[in-house]
This record gives sequence, structure tokens and C-alpha cells, in this order.
Amino acid sequence: MKVMKWFVIISLVAGFFQLPLYPKISSRVQGKVIDKDTKQPIQGAKVELIYLWANNYSREMNWDKEILTDKNGKFKFDLQFSFYPISKFAFYLQCENKGYISLIPPIYFKYRKDEKFPEVAGVFTLEEGQIKHFAIELEKGGGLKGTIYKKEASGISPYSYIGGYLKRITNPDVNVLREDEYGYNIADIDTDEKGKFEIEGIEPYDDYSIKLLLNGYPAEIIQHIKIEKNVTENMEHVIDLTDPTGMEGLIKIGQTIPENGEVRMQKISGTSLAYTDIGYCRLSKDGSYSCRGLNPGTYRVYVAAYDSEKHEKEFTVEIVEGTTKVFNINL
Repeated sequence: MKVMKWFVIISLVAGFFQLPLYPKISSRVQGKVIDKDTKQPIQGAKVELIYLWANNYSREMNWDKEILTDKNGKFKFDLQFSFYPISKFAFYLQCENKGYISLIPPIYFKYRKDEKFPEVAGVFTLEEGQIKHFAIELEKGGGLKGTIYKKEASGISPYSYIGGYLKRITNPDVNVLREDEYGYNIADIDTDEKGKFEIEGIEPYDDYSIKLLLNGYPAEIIQHIKIEKNVTENMEHVIDLTDPTGMEGLIKIGQTIPENGEVRMQKISGTSLAYTDIGYCRLSKDGSYSCRGLNPGTYRVYVAAYDSEKHEKEFTVEIVEGTTKVFNINL
């Protein structure tokens, strides 16, 4: 009898844990992705269902789902909620495919994951058990590829692994969620070991610019890039790294080399409007730094270096045209 009693208890406990603690509520988001011009279905397009907290439209990335469309361009998300009622969430659909303009530039989600989504961005809600259908039209964009070179004392060679971004200042027609005074970043520019890059699915427009972020030299700006639909533009650009105007040196914390650090310079004499009035460089592994290619003038210098804690120093320096001043700094 005692064995039977324990068997019954174990069976009841096992049965209890097989039951859901909360009832699962099923809703569905489904639809079809087609080419805006041909009206033909697009197979293999990536559709992402983005979860937002309904009270403030901030993103809940842990719940996001994504799927590729089938041969008929169709997609389907079945939603089950065990812990949070469906009324707690709002949703947004993001769609992208190679060569097409994304509903939202992917760079937005890469760098602005914590930004809030306004209601005008196509946010929708679901009721329990509801099925919502969406027809998504993607439009072909243009492309941009090219090679970035650097000119040094030793000659011209590819600029390997340089980063930057493509942007336009005026409001794009694509459904971008955030507006600010600096314009929109549309795509990353990342060169490979041969200085080459390529991006696709850019919205056609006649005045894009590229900002390349150089370590030790001011940012390089390439202006007036025109992108046309179904056309991949080719570009070659040389960055002149031969201007010695600036400063360099070695930074130590006591007698040790910092784990990492940076040097920032800003011109304080006259009006600072050009990128060459601002310098930025990171420390190398040996603690050295080099900020060059600046305009002559008086600069405020800020140094930050790190070991187990942060060490800082500020001072001013006069930068003379055609010369590199050497400042070895101990923090």
C-alpha cells in the first residue's frame, strides 16, 4: 500500500508539471512580400517581427522573431504567450532582401536598439486569438562599391579595414524612425583587406555623402554621391596621409603601458568649423599615439588612459603647420 501511495503522488506531481502554468494564447501575423514594380513574390526575403512594450514602444529584443519567405513570398508567425498577456506588446514588421530597399535601414537596429518607436512607424497591436495579414512591397534600390586607398610617404596602397558610413542630410522617403540634426546613417562602409567595400539596396537619391573614420587623422568626407535605381556606382578614393601637422608621443601610467586609451584635440583659436579642426586617435599597444593632418592653431587636448581605473589629463598646445610636436605624457 505504501508503494502504491508514493506511485500515485509521483504521478500527480509529474502530471502537474506537464500542464502550463499559464494558458497559452495563440495569435498569428502572416503576409506576403512582393516586388513593388513586377508584383511578383520575393522568395527568401527576411521578415522580422519586432516586439515592443506597448506602454512606451521600447524594444524587447529577447522576443524578436525572424523568418524567410517561401517560394510564394509568404511568411507566418504564430505567437504564444505563456507569461505576459498579449496586450502588453505592440509589434513592428521589418523586411529586407538583397538589392531591395529595406522598410527600415538595418543600421538603425544595429546602433539604436534602445530608441523608442513612435506610433507613426507602422506599429500595430494584436488581440488574443487574432490573425493579421500584411502585404509588403519591396522596391529595388541602387548600389555602391569601390576601393579606398591611402597615400603615405611610401606611396599609395589600399586602406585596409577602414570604417565609416553612408548618409544623407535631408529626410529620406524610407520609413526611418528617428530624426536628428545630423542626418541619417543609411549604411555602414567597411573595407576588407584590399580596401574594397560594397553595399546594396540604397534608396535612389542624388546627394549622398560618405564619412570615413580614420585613426590619427580627421574624418574624411566624400560628398555628392548619386545613387540610381538598379545601378551600382563604382568609386575610388585616395586619402592623403602625408600631412605631418599635429602631435604624437607615448603615454604611460607610472612606468606601465595603459591597457587602452585615447587622445582628443579640439581647436580653440578662431572658429572651428572644419573636420581638420578636430583630432582623435587611439593608443597603440605600445602606448603610442599620433594625431596628424590638423589645421594649425591652438588646441585643447584631452587624454584618457586605462588600467584598473581611468586616468585623465587636459592641456593646451600650439600646432604649427608642417610639423609634428612630440608630447610624452605620464599620468
